[in-house]
Amino acid sequence: TIDGAGNASPYGAEGCTAVPVDNPTFKHRGKWAKRTGAGYYLNTFSRTKQKGARLTLAGVQAKTLSIIVTKCRRCGIIKLFFKGKLLKKINLRSKAAARKKLRFVNLTTFSSVQTGAVRVRVMSRGKLVIVEGLGVSAV
Repeated sequence: TIDGAGNASPYGAEGCTAVPVDNPTFKHRGKWAKRTGAGYYLNTFSRTKQKGARLTLAGVQAKTLSIIVTKCRRCGIIKLFFKGKLLKKINLRSKAAARKKLRFVNLTTFSSVQTGAVRVRVMSRGKLVIVEGLGVSAV
């Protein structure tokens, strides 16, 4: 900041408040395919049609969590867990003919920063599920 005399104050400590996490960071269990493509978060995504397939990310520190997904006409259903507790069930189906990439779905906001594992579990069978990443904020 600049004061009335034109003096600049020193820079403060840098702090990151929000971090999108790309899909390859997750531990993949089940039949996931890691792919690349234009328009997805950092041009990468993980896709599956296998019921029970999971993505897990340990050591997440967050006050606010969201998931970055693709929605489509024939997309399936996922459940999101944090620290073993269900946060949200999300239907990825869209009425639009075209795929809707980079959809941020808010999961929760805690009263203070929480640390734990985030787990995505596919609940549908034979329906496309595309996960692009996770949104994590400490504020």
